Amino acid sequence: MSLLPPGYEAHGNEDLGYVHRSGEAEMIQEMGLTDLFTLEDMLAAGPRRGRGRVFEVPPPEETPGRPLVLKQVLHGGLYGRLNRDRFLRCERVLRELRLTAAARERGVPVPEIAFVGWTQRRPRRLFLATDQVPGSRTLEQVILEERRGPRRAAAIRAAAIAVREMHDAGLVHGDLNIRNLMVSEAEGYPEGFVLDLDRSHFPRRLGDSHRTANLARLLRSLEKSPELRRHLSLRDRARFLRDYCRAPRPLSHRRLSGRIAGRARWFRLHRLAWWIGWR
Repeated sequence: MSLLPPGYEAHGNEDLGYVHRSGEAEMIQEMGLTDLFTLEDMLAAGPRRGRGRVFEVPPPEETPGRPLVLKQVLHGGLYGRLNRDRFLRCERVLRELRLTAAARERGVPVPEIAFVGWTQRRPRRLFLATDQVPGSRTLEQVILEERRGPRRAAAIRAAAIAVREMHDAGLVHGDLNIRNLMVSEAEGYPEGFVLDLDRSHFPRRLGDSHRTANLARLLRSLEKSPELRRHLSLRDRARFLRDYCRAPRPLSHRRLSGRIAGRARWFRLHRLAWWIGWR
């Protein structure tokens, strides 16, 4: 078992090995997360989001706490077409647990992981549950559902600031895309969050090349969806980058936008790759 971050404990049964926050063993069990068949039933009933399905797990009755958002960890790309959900080891979810804990310590706005689990029998299947962010929508949902106006502009700004806070904390996202940014309006004003830190990392020094690569990847995720491209104007895209460069301290908008534009010239080749299934 890899070293766990502070505040977590490891357990297991015949079907599952799992890690959860310290002191929450009874709650996690009552939510059904320690039973493999219950996990499978919940995920089968959940709506599809991104590669797979998610399920909102309510807290037990008379137990204070937020719902958890449960998902199964899946492979992507061409390899994911051959092997969607099988892993040799459980290290992938444990690494994401450690990375998320370290990111939160540095001030990255990312939901806390409450539970990770894996099947005891190999090849393993991996599961992960995070705290639900109240009143939240992904940036994709905001773009598709919200009409142009001050509310939409404020949500885009909140997402841009979340990405900037992540980079200023020294974290490079492994798969920054339109579905991995979330905006919450529960407190009456938009607040941005980043999701799914799988394959993310802290480089020795985060520079313009890291920022450019992440932001270009985010822009590239728009290119995969004609519907999103129709709903997100060039003005919206420019506003996102402008808000990213402004807060909390100024960055050179001209230099960064030029570097991103250079990478965007390769999007035609990416469209061919997406057509044959490389995601």
